[in-house]
Amino acid sequence: MSHKLLPTLNLRFLILLLVLLASIGTLVSSFYATYQVQKEQLINYTLHSNYAYANKLASATDSFLEHLQGAFSSALATS
Repeated sequence: MSHKLLPTLNLRFLILLLVLLASIGTLVSSFYATYQVQKEQLINYTLHSNYAYANKLASATDSFLEHLQGAFSSALATS
């Protein structure tokens, strides 16, 4: 069997392979870190928006209930 069919693994090829794998690994790691950060920011933004909306809704409900309680109290006082 001839050794000409097997690719030669010289130092240049091995260094190129190492650099290529390191570059791909860095790129994948970078994309994953970016994904995690954006996911966390999106969750925090959504939670903050929902918290603000819940506070606004709670304030409106509290005002409405206070108004009803005042109206009920004045209706009891007049009867």
